[in-house]
Amino acid sequence: MAVEDVLNGRISAAAMDDAPAEDAAAKKPVKLLGTFGMHEENFGYAVRKQDTELLDTLNKGLKMLMADPYWDELVKKYLRK
Repeated sequence: MAVEDVLNGRISAAAMDDAPAEDAAAKKPVKLLGTFGMHEENFGYAVRKQDTELLDTLNKGLKMLMADPYWDELVKKYLRK
């Protein structure tokens, strides 16, 4: 499980569907930090507390991607048919 890998230090972060993310947050010392901005389904990252630089980089990258007009093209093409 990705959350276990984050908690054990094998990986630095994890993205997952909302149901398993909410389940993990209810059972483990993790916090849901954000989504990919999708309306139909929410995603979250699991990042160790001490990996603040990684979290900052992920959040900045997502903001940059979603601010680019190409993001809207992708949403229109793949999510809103």
